Amino acid sequence: MKHYEVVVLPHVHEQVEEIRAYQHAMAPNRAQCFIDAWEACIKGLERNPTKAKHKGPYGHVMLMKLPYRVVIRVAGSKVVVHQVRHTRRKPSKKFGP
Repeated sequence: MKHYEVVVLPHVHEQVEEIRAYQHAMAPNRAQCFIDAWEACIKGLERNPTKAKHKGPYGHVMLMKLPYRVVIRVAGSKVVVHQVRHTRRKPSKKFGP
């Protein structure tokens, strides 16, 4: 089984922290659910990023049981994470819905 290296861009780490802080302000257990889903997503991308729905060079996966989309690009044996975005936010033109 092929194993992929997941590269999370620096601005994505900031997005994840902003989401975690927002969720924690509402309820600490919601923040933990978000972090658990984020970590599971990263582990899933290490094993099989081809499950992502693709639009052009970018794909996206959803966080389990949460309304957040993770935008990725697969380049050889690397998976680059470009964005984490709530599904109610207006889609970006670059990455699509």
